Amino acid sequence: MLPESATPESSGLRTFTASAKLTQKEFLGVQQRATRTGKRLGDWCREVLLRELSGDAVPDILLAEVFGLRMILLNILGAFARGEKLSMEELQKLIAQVDAQKMKRALERTHETASPPQGGR
Repeated sequence: MLPESATPESSGLRTFTASAKLTQKEFLGVQQRATRTGKRLGDWCREVLLRELSGDAVPDILLAEVFGLRMILLNILGAFARGEKLSMEELQKLIAQVDAQKMKRALERTHETASPPQGGR
């Protein structure tokens, strides 16, 4: 129960719904995208809508690719700095690991930078 002076907006409660009708193919695509990011469908849809509303939307795939390249480069440079040499097999394994993680990591980073700092003033 909310205090009399509290409104749903001031209490952080979500009271409105936005919905859309989709074809089965569209729904499966949306569902797969949410699953790839590790989020529930409703949470993912809400984030996408709010990101678009803010005007700060960066194409997810582009950001993921940049993060992927960054992760690969840092791993290669780290090995080089330690005097190690990566074999072609190790490089292919690294690329596969990065491909599996890049979208999730990019979205996490986007979420981190979009969230206000916790604690402080």
